[in-house]
Amino acid sequence: MPTITNATGSFTGTWGSPAAITWLGTFTATGNYPSSGFSGTSVWDFSGLSASNLPSGTYVRLGDVDNTNVEVITQRAFDASNVQLTNAWLDQPVFVPGATPSEFLQSNLPSRNLSGGVYTFTGVDPNTLLTVSPQKNTVIRFLQVYKAHVNNGFALAAPTYDVPKPGTWLLVAAGFTGLAPRPRRR
Repeated sequence: MPTITNATGSFTGTWGSPAAITWLGTFTATGNYPSSGFSGTSVWDFSGLSASNLPSGTYVRLGDVDNTNVEVITQRAFDASNVQLTNAWLDQPVFVPGATPSEFLQSNLPSRNLSGGVYTFTGVDPNTLLTVSPQKNTVIRFLQVYKAHVNNGFALAAPTYDVPKPGTWLLVAAGFTGLAPRPRRR
């Protein structure tokens, strides 16, 4: 999860280590941070990240979307020219915390409707947490998120990279030692 700094009407987020390299950097947003406790619209600008856009593989987490009449989240994505993406730009759900494979069924997930490039998520009972990710090769410079209810959660998370353990470094060093030139015997 990025480190978030709130200001009135805007916020910034910074991804640092151990986030993977393409996520490193700072992004800005206008509106309130879309966590639980607020409703409304926020617009995220990812031009400050090292890739200058939201990398595919980012985890988009939606939480507590459980009432189809009230709890709604919509998302719009825009390219580097601020043109709205009109084709599908999110992949299929990748994770539902606590769900067994038999529970990971479309009927147990929040409803996801795509119309004109706008994703609308509405809920199902029980309270469902859902993780989706942008599709590969989709440039998203700006993301607009609308939360209709204060109970909904929304967050972005970057994959982390594993730092090799000291034992791994020893094995690598031993392998390179084996490749070193040796004096010839006579």
